[in-house]
Amino acid sequence: MAEDALHKTPSQADNENQPLLSPPEDQDNEAGSEFPVKSSIYSMKSSEKKESPASAGVTTLLKYVIALGILAIPYVSARVGLFPALILILFVGYLNLYALKLLDAVATDLNLKKVDLGRMCYLVSRKTGFQYFAEINLHIMCMGGVIIEVVFIAEYLGEVSCILDWTIFCDRKLMQLVLIFALIMPVMTITDLHYLAIPNMIALMVQLGFIIILLVTSINLIQSNGVASGGLEAALTKFEFSGLPVAFTTILFAYEGVGVFMEVRGSVGDKLNKVLNWGFAFAALGYMVVTSTAVLAYGDATNSIIFLNLDQHNEFYLVFELGYLISIILGIPTQLFAITRIIENYKIFRSFIQVENTNKKSKLKRQLIRIPLLLIIVSIAMVIPSFSSFLNIISGITFTITAFAIPVILYYIHFQDDPTKRFKRFINWVLLAIAIVAGVIATVQSIMEMVNGSSTTTTATTAAAA
Repeated sequence: MAEDALHKTPSQADNENQPLLSPPEDQDNEAGSEFPVKSSIYSMKSSEKKESPASAGVTTLLKYVIALGILAIPYVSARVGLFPALILILFVGYLNLYALKLLDAVATDLNLKKVDLGRMCYLVSRKTGFQYFAEINLHIMCMGGVIIEVVFIAEYLGEVSCILDWTIFCDRKLMQLVLIFALIMPVMTITDLHYLAIPNMIALMVQLGFIIILLVTSINLIQSNGVASGGLEAALTKFEFSGLPVAFTTILFAYEGVGVFMEVRGSVGDKLNKVLNWGFAFAALGYMVVTSTAVLAYGDATNSIIFLNLDQHNEFYLVFELGYLISIILGIPTQLFAITRIIENYKIFRSFIQVENTNKKSKLKRQLIRIPLLLIIVSIAMVIPSFSSFLNIISGITFTITAFAIPVILYYIHFQDDPTKRFKRFINWVLLAIAIVAGVIATVQSIMEMVNGSSTTTTATTAAAA
């Protein structure tokens, strides 16, 4: 009887007033027709899944979170003021952690081990519209995040190549993006998150190396010249209210973890809570230390591309800056992992990539889907005038929806009849309202800046190493 119910379609289950059954605990709920979800994203097995240790999970989460964000926060912090920025770093970080734990609470109560965000939305709401809404936002968020990174890398290459007379890339955006595409394409061939842990660990070490260099250089500059832009008191008391929404969305972009959450959750098993707590604690500490040091050292001259506050003729700095860009590139497959798996399992692609005898995905054919996705991302990056404004537009719209709205709505729908969670549901709506208001204001503000052609970068003189 239970087996018959498991194989009923959602509409049959609804008509007979029977609950949708989630897969048994030992069953991969991506096993196609055995999972009764009305969706075009039934998943085929791609390989034998391995559970990662907590350390690998923390590394993957940190690499996903600490990429471009840690470089973007100092600029908006200098704009809004250091003290309010530090408060925002803690507040937004906690909000992101809280939202991920809401998702985990729902997935755990449904006894789901491996499920994508869209499919979980359907399981909770029984609405395909909600599922597709979540999927579309997840696609925009993940692709938008990668586009922001590609634009950042292209902007930096354009700036530094002109400084160093690299004529092949100076003022030649097409050549910059061709190089970026060629660097990303090989790492896109990795199709299991477990195997991204080692590249992510290497990339994280390079990033940490650059951050240490930035900190040492900035501290030396403070010791030599004092605190920039009016001294310590001015730095600590500055507060530009108009900069709050943009600072909020930039920090939200820096922390966003929904894009990789489901994959990390399936990869680390019951160690998830430890991974989330340690991952966000390390991220918050890193953001606060780097932001404080950079703002005190460079003040109003803090560049949106923080690399440019260092001496670009110094080969030591240059090697680590280019290494950091490579590290960002190594993290791109992780950022796209959630949506590439959804795209691969759309009905239109399933028969193309499925190996008939094994019911597994062909690794070669999967690349024929991933490479065009990468081409689309790079092509869009060609027409983006500024990574800072685009970052805040994407963060204000889709990051707010995916990181805050969807977890709150899922939690409300699933636990709406639980009287013990009434107060928590109320708190969820209050936090969501704050996030949406900030996101909308930042989006409008960034669109106006982009339309008016306002520069989002600081024309600061490059600071030499002390």
